[in-house]
Amino acid sequence: MYAVEKFPVEARAYGGPQRAPSVDLRRQKVGHTELRREDLALMDAGRVMVVSQALGPPRLWAYLLDTAVDAFRDGYDAAEGSMLTRLNHGMRMATHHGRARINGLLERRGADIGLLAVGFDGPSLHVLGVGALDVYLYRRKQLRIVGERSSSEGMFKGNATTVVEHVEPGDLLFASSQAVCSDALLYELQVALDHDRGLPPDEVVAAIGASAAARGLAAASLSVRIPASF
Repeated sequence: MYAVEKFPVEARAYGGPQRAPSVDLRRQKVGHTELRREDLALMDAGRVMVVSQALGPPRLWAYLLDTAVDAFRDGYDAAEGSMLTRLNHGMRMATHHGRARINGLLERRGADIGLLAVGFDGPSLHVLGVGALDVYLYRRKQLRIVGERSSSEGMFKGNATTVVEHVEPGDLLFASSQAVCSDALLYELQVALDHDRGLPPDEVVAAIGASAAARGLAAASLSVRIPASF
């Protein structure tokens, strides 16, 4: 029922060579067709990780995802200044181009895009998001959401929110959709991390993907552990 993809990525994050983020992508199959509703992208040599989610008619999902992520990447690459400035410019470009693309479509009713961008700038974690996508942080036996739970509205109706968080060596981060990260799954991950604080990010995203598959959900998830030096 699901196609599972692993993305081998060479990344230079946190100011030096580090292991790439662990990612897991589950694309739902209906008959012989894969429906790509969520997607993942790594940018700026691994310093920026993007999770996207399409809303509305299934026939538009791939179109919406490609439009939003390509425009975000172009906006981020074109901007100068701080990490936050570049992320915001990417989001504005994604919103502008996405809205322009769907305005002429007959099937545009309900079409929207959720987009979560996670950027690293030294010890600072920048999270810019809109839609039902969240980032979680595990530190010293506490698992919490970074910032506040996002609205379910996408970029055409909702407003992007920004959070800046100081990260510490050993912190574990993961991101996915609110639909996938149920209370039961978060409890399961909390217990696993309490038992093994060195739990590999690969196992975190595998657990998220397995939970999504068991509940009939497509899912894009990522996880990364902050290294001892960055």
